[in-house]
Amino acid sequence: MLRNRVRDQSECRPGSIGIRVRDRQEYAVNHMEKHAIRSFRRKLRQFERFTAHQLKEDSCCQGVTLAQCHTLLEIEELAGQATTAELSKQLELDKSTLSRTIHGLVEGLLVRRIPHPTDRRFTLLALTDQGQNVCDRINRSNDRYFRGVFEGIAVERRAEVIDCFELLVSALQGYRKGVGKPGTCHSRVNTTHLNREEKDV
Repeated sequence: MLRNRVRDQSECRPGSIGIRVRDRQEYAVNHMEKHAIRSFRRKLRQFERFTAHQLKEDSCCQGVTLAQCHTLLEIEELAGQATTAELSKQLELDKSTLSRTIHGLVEGLLVRRIPHPTDRRFTLLALTDQGQNVCDRINRSNDRYFRGVFEGIAVERRAEVIDCFELLVSALQGYRKGVGKPGTCHSRVNTTHLNREEKDV
């Protein structure tokens, strides 16, 4: 009976000779997943460093702050339909923080407020000529930078990179909102490198 008890206990320890097949498979999956996550985090930190370096350069935001840069580009994207509420939703900022950013842009003559044509409760935000000029310079500078980045990616894989990056952003948004759903990249991605053991923290 004592021998059986010892054998039963040994079967519960990962790595022991008597480990059950199912437990061994689950352990292997979790082990690989851990290294995949660690590898992903390491690559993400590298990406953050490269991006941070670029953002420090004046050519990225053309003299405005990063928050102002994002706000200007979002106003441009909304093409005359930008309201504080819509910008708050798109930029995921609270209205008080966004209001301070907008105030700075209005004071800097980059953005102007326009009465809503049908609903007087709202005010639309639009770029001034000066604001549009700043946006154009930001777009040209960043388009040139990332065009150079994409030169290092095989032409046939560029759509795959964009597709999977969109998937990652969507997953991050969903996780933050607590409504994340499993998804897959439309293109087939070689994830072999994610399963390599890497020393990381």
